Amino acid sequence: LKLPWPFEVLSCQPLKRSLASSCAMSNTEAEEYKSKGNEAFKAQKWEDAIKAYNKAITLDGTQPSYYSNRAACWSSKGKHESALSDANKCIELDSAFIKGYSRKGKALFDMQRYGEAEEAYQAGLKVDPSNQSLSAGLAEVKANRARASQSSSSSGGFGSFFGGSGGFLGQFMSKMKGGGMGGRMQMYMVAFAAYYMYKNVMGTPKQSASDDLSLEAAEPEMEYEDLSVTLPSGFRRGFSEVNGKWIGYMEAPSEADNMLVFLHRTSLSAEAEFGSLLPQLIEKASADSSPKGFQVLAPDRPCHGYSPCAATGEGDAKWFAALLRSRKAKRMTYVASGAEAAKTVLDYVRQRKQPAQVLLVSPSASALAEAGSLKTADDVSSWLGQRPALSALSAAEAARWAASSSMEASTGALTAAELPDGCSVLILTAPDEPEERNLEEELEKQGITVQSRQMVQSFIEEVVAEALQMAKGELA
Repeated sequence: LKLPWPFEVLSCQPLKRSLASSCAMSNTEAEEYKSKGNEAFKAQKWEDAIKAYNKAITLDGTQPSYYSNRAACWSSKGKHESALSDANKCIELDSAFIKGYSRKGKALFDMQRYGEAEEAYQAGLKVDPSNQSLSAGLAEVKANRARASQSSSSSGGFGSFFGGSGGFLGQFMSKMKGGGMGGRMQMYMVAFAAYYMYKNVMGTPKQSASDDLSLEAAEPEMEYEDLSVTLPSGFRRGFSEVNGKWIGYMEAPSEADNMLVFLHRTSLSAEAEFGSLLPQLIEKASADSSPKGFQVLAPDRPCHGYSPCAATGEGDAKWFAALLRSRKAKRMTYVASGAEAAKTVLDYVRQRKQPAQVLLVSPSASALAEAGSLKTADDVSSWLGQRPALSALSAAEAARWAASSSMEASTGALTAAELPDGCSVLILTAPDEPEERNLEEELEKQGITVQSRQMVQSFIEEVVAEALQMAKGELA
């Protein structure tokens, strides 16, 4: 039985020559609706995006990307069953479409169907073993199982977490108050407490120990505890207790042996400087089949973001070393922005005595505003007027730091002395910044592979491209 003309066109299956042009027009229009959906998604207008993807699917239901994008919208709205349905459709249409497995794993994870979520991520990794998004998703599932198992096996239940001043929450709140972060951290902690109850107390299924992600024991001299939740971007926001202080961080976990560590500029935070960069990094890495995968970690330096001030000083690498000690990686790549971050990284590489790849971005740059310089609303208004190009989050973080921090920027010289053999360093500077000739010459005298150049693209484009190259062991 021959179907009438409109049904042949909408299916976009192989058609008679007389209908080919109609199908091509249909595909073109479908792509236009997809683009409209993408723009709406970027603006977080989920309903508008879904409507646009619906039209694209109506015009051409053979494209897995349309279902994948709509699944992302459903997930953002909390409609996880619908997200799972669209993810399954992606895989049905094209079993090699990697994002279908990623969407499926996330939907199942959000529905607390952890075993199935793990299977979805593993199925995708069979297709593309190097995919960063799938590796991060799988690690998140296993980490959640480990936390759930640890919670269910502890005798304290609520008491061990909330148990007054001696419980985990009480200790956390006490340390945060002592660290000077006050109400901001307390508000964040309320959200963590609610998350803890929902995920670990209100019906999270127990998992067998054999399925857990192994958790490496902390070294004796470091007091270490960890608490984290997943952000909408797919990264995790967490806190680690390091030598009696809490360090906030963003991370994309993975079981890979390589690690990319990002250290932000003084007066900003991990989220303010790298929040838009990191998802693009993971997306680009996932599209590149050559990397073997890597972990990503971006901590808030002391006195910045969600990390309280450390008594040992801004440029001290001790907190940095203690934080990284709990995260095992054989190969390290560091991205440091600004003078103090660069000093911390180079000090740590020197102490670690192992080859590393280091990307120094504007290594002479200092804070966007001097600590303690903004005392009144007029001060803040005048300062903002001189920096119209700053993002809202960067401006807020820098202004808060300048208004509340008593920290003085480190005055120690940036030195390349005694870096381990086998290190490589790339120095990137902005067009309006001086070249780092002295540092470059010092590195060369030490026998370190070094390159230095000015950025010609945006900060995000340059850092993403160079960080990925260095993570693969390539210094362009």
